[in-house]
Amino acid sequence: MNREKGFTLFELTVVIAVFSVLLASGLYYFQTTIQNSYRLALKFTASSLSRAVLMAHEQRQLPQYLDSPDTAGAQMRLVFNAQGWPVGVAGKAALESADDCIGLWRALLHSPVPTIGLDDSKDWRAEITSAQCIYKSNRTAGLIYFNSQTGEVDYKFSDG
Repeated sequence: MNREKGFTLFELTVVIAVFSVLLASGLYYFQTTIQNSYRLALKFTASSLSRAVLMAHEQRQLPQYLDSPDTAGAQMRLVFNAQGWPVGVAGKAALESADDCIGLWRALLHSPVPTIGLDDSKDWRAEITSAQCIYKSNRTAGLIYFNSQTGEVDYKFSDG
């Protein structure tokens, strides 16, 4: 009896099925890890902003803290409300536009990274509603809220 060497169709099907199950479970864990890293990056950025707001609130009397260089080299001076929370830069006594939120972000975080702007070309996009800055991540479904009346910084991550 002369048998040809090789695998049967059944053996190949079993190998493909096992490989598919392993690949599917690996992709699930990979996507979960990516989502967790996005969550942690959002939490870190919100925490950094929150600490900067608290530090500005506590140290608002120190002139050397109030004058902080912008990323472009221009001087930015924080302005505080009656409760002592930062509400703007460069002489503005209240948040009036998304540009004010951008200036506040840059003055408080003292860093060019992550980038922020008014459109989707940067890492973050700034918006404003009454006395609250809303920072939306352009890379993830993350939001950071800054309430200039209370100094509260909160964040939200949406999986969808």
